[in-house]
Amino acid sequence: MHREKQQAEILIAAVKRQFPDVTDDELLTVIEGETDLLEAVEKAIWDALRAEAHADGLKALMDDLKARQERLRDRAQRLRSAVLEVCETAGIRKHEFAGFTVSVGKSPASVVITDPGLIPESLTRVTVAPDKTAIKAAMQDGPVPGAELSNAAPRLIVRTK
Repeated sequence: MHREKQQAEILIAAVKRQFPDVTDDELLTVIEGETDLLEAVEKAIWDALRAEAHADGLKALMDDLKARQERLRDRAQRLRSAVLEVCETAGIRKHEFAGFTVSVGKSPASVVITDPGLIPESLTRVTVAPDKTAIKAAMQDGPVPGAELSNAAPRLIVRTK
């Protein structure tokens, strides 16, 4: 598409030199008749639409695989819990098998927060982030210190039938 763009730019410059009052519609007609630019644009958009469809399909597949992964992790945890219960009931503290050793031990101590308000500030984490949606809404009424609206970049809009 880069080559077609260069050809169109050269053609536009030449036409504008010869016909300074040429309209955009007339330029488009010349570009369409003398270059492959519009065909290249059409092909690029079809390629983009196909890539987006593939990405959507992969996301759906990945979501399914993620759910399967979670089910398998849950199953593994339930099996380990059942083995722990059996070992505790039977008094098995340690047993060696051909491929692994099973032993029952104590878990490391974990912290339980009973009253978050009593925890010293030096032992807490606080994350503060600007709420861009609220800031944009507030900017409708006037300026917001520390924020400004950016110049909107051009965007391509593609509508499929």
